[in-house]
Amino acid sequence: QQKAEPNENERLSESIAFISDNGLFIYVKIGINGFDLLGQHILRCALQKGIQVVAING
Repeated sequence: QQKAEPNENERLSESIAFISDNGLFIYVKIGINGFDLLGQHILRCALQKGIQVVAING
């Protein structure tokens, strides 16, 4: 069987985990363009990983 492609939330979580777990960046700052459900999920994941959110465009 063919494995299902991961959805956006899974890819986002994996990307944020990769950045923080591998120490690729000492400081990561992001801006969020859109504060719908996906934007809220991005904010929650970023804050849990210690990523600084500098702007949100609602």
